[in-house]
Amino acid sequence: MSHPEHDAVMAALTALVLPLNQTLTDPSEIILHDLRRLPNSVVAVAGHLTSTKAGDAAPDVVIEAVASGDFSARIGDRTDSDSVEMRTTTVFIPDAAGAPLAALSITYDVSLWQTVRAVAEAMLHGRHGVGPAHAPWQGADSDHVALDNAADRLLSQAIRTSGVPVELMQKRHKLAIVRDLQAGGFFALRESVETAARALGVTRFTIYNYLNELGAGPVPR
Repeated sequence: MSHPEHDAVMAALTALVLPLNQTLTDPSEIILHDLRRLPNSVVAVAGHLTSTKAGDAAPDVVIEAVASGDFSARIGDRTDSDSVEMRTTTVFIPDAAGAPLAALSITYDVSLWQTVRAVAEAMLHGRHGVGPAHAPWQGADSDHVALDNAADRLLSQAIRTSGVPVELMQKRHKLAIVRDLQAGGFFALRESVETAARALGVTRFTIYNYLNELGAGPVPR
């Protein structure tokens, strides 16, 4: 492939990176590699899961694929960072002649979904007795602890995903966080309004106002 053709294809792929990231459920990140530029192959990034930026070096999965000549897709590789569990799928894109041209990596944070599962399990166990019996030292309080931990994780994830420190947040940032929490079922948890208010540095009445502004349904008080 000639340089103009290569550049045209890479430009088209680069234009897809942001829309793809916006289509995925947050938090996620899309990274495009130009294999002609190895080892510093990163040419486009959308999302904020890692500190990767254009001009950075390729990860091991891309280097190893080029070295081995095995360009089959890598699906759901585990990539942990800063106590965040992530999964990365990397696909290699050939040119018209079948030679490897680019690599597209899609990374998503599964920590939030693990928290949602923990919330669901805690609520089911607490309300219906599903699952293993409580140990002698456990009881209703253990379900409350599980729910409290799940609420903290959901809230921390939402704040981290916003990319803005709480002390620098404006109303629009906090409103967006409340919207994401509401969508994730956060406000079904006990004392969720108070927990969100403390974390965002506002009053509980402000959280209720945000929910009203978003058109949310009734929230337990």
